[in-house]
Amino acid sequence: MPHPLSAVLVGAGNRGYEAYGPYALAHPEQMRFVAVAEPQKARRERFAKAHSIPAAGQFHTWEDLVSGPRLADVAFVCALDRLHVQPAVAALEAGYDVLLEKPMATTLEGCLHLRRSAERTGRLLQIAHVLRFTPFFSTLHDIVTSGRLGDIVSVEHRENLSYWHMAHSYIRGNWRDSTRTCPIILAKCCHDLDIPYWNCGPCARLCSFGSLLHYQRSNAPLGAPDRCTDGCTHAAHCPWYAPRLYLDLIPLLYEGRHSSALGQRMASWLLLRHPQLANVGTRELPVLREALEYRGWPVSAVSEDASREGRWLA
Repeated sequence: MPHPLSAVLVGAGNRGYEAYGPYALAHPEQMRFVAVAEPQKARRERFAKAHSIPAAGQFHTWEDLVSGPRLADVAFVCALDRLHVQPAVAALEAGYDVLLEKPMATTLEGCLHLRRSAERTGRLLQIAHVLRFTPFFSTLHDIVTSGRLGDIVSVEHRENLSYWHMAHSYIRGNWRDSTRTCPIILAKCCHDLDIPYWNCGPCARLCSFGSLLHYQRSNAPLGAPDRCTDGCTHAAHCPWYAPRLYLDLIPLLYEGRHSSALGQRMASWLLLRHPQLANVGTRELPVLREALEYRGWPVSAVSEDASREGRWLA
C-alpha cells in the first residue's frame, strides 16, 4: 500500500484550513500535513492543532519554512493572491512539487516566472482550477472532446455568481478593491478562461464583456445607511441585508451548504417565518442545531471569532 503524500501548507486561511485541511483529515491514507507557515498566530495554531503538527513544523513565514531542509513531498501555496509567486518559486527551488491556488499570478511576468521555475527545477506546478474536477464540468468536457457535437466553431461560456456571493466577496470582502488584491477578472474569471481552453484548446479570438451595472451607490435604497447594522429601514425585504447572511445564514441554508438538507430546510423555514421558535427547535432537534451552528465560509471570512457576537462586531 503506497504511503500518503506528505504536505506543507503556506497560508492557513479559508482555502488552506477549510478545503485542503479537511480533505487531508478525511483521507489520511492519501495525504497528511506535516508543517504550516502562516503569519497570523491564531490561524497557524488552529491549523497545527487540527493536524497534530508539532512546534518544529510551525513557521511564521514561508521564508522560514523553505530555508531549511525539505520537509514533505508537496507544498500547498494558499497565500493572498498578490503573494503567490515568491513562495511558489521558492518551494519549487527547495524541491517541492507545488499546488498553487488560483490565480497563479497577478501579472504576465509572474506567470512566466512560475512556468520557467517549474521547467528549470523539474518539479510539478499545478494550479488549482478545481472546476475541472466537478461533475458538471467534467461531464461537459467528456461530451465536447468525444466529438458528439461535431466541430466546435464558437463557445459562449458564463459562470453565474449568486447575489450573496457577489455581495460578500466583491462588495464587502477581500476582492472589493483591486488596489488591495487582484481584480475579479483574475480572482473569479480565471476559471472562465481555463474551462474553454481545457475543453477546446487554443482559440483564434477571445472576447469578454462586463461592467458594474447594479452594485453602485446610485442604486442604494433611499435613506440606506453605509452599514446594514446602522439601522437600515429596508432590512425586512433587502436580500443583501448582512445580518440575514452572516447571522441567520439564510442563503447558505437554502443553497445546501451544510451536510444535512433536512436541517437546512427546517432552519430556513423557522428563521424566515417563526424566528421566535428557532431556539426551541435547536434544543429539541440536533439536526436543526447543527445547521444553525454552521461556521464555515463565508462566516469564517468575516471574523476569526465565529460566535454570533463576534460576527456582529466584525
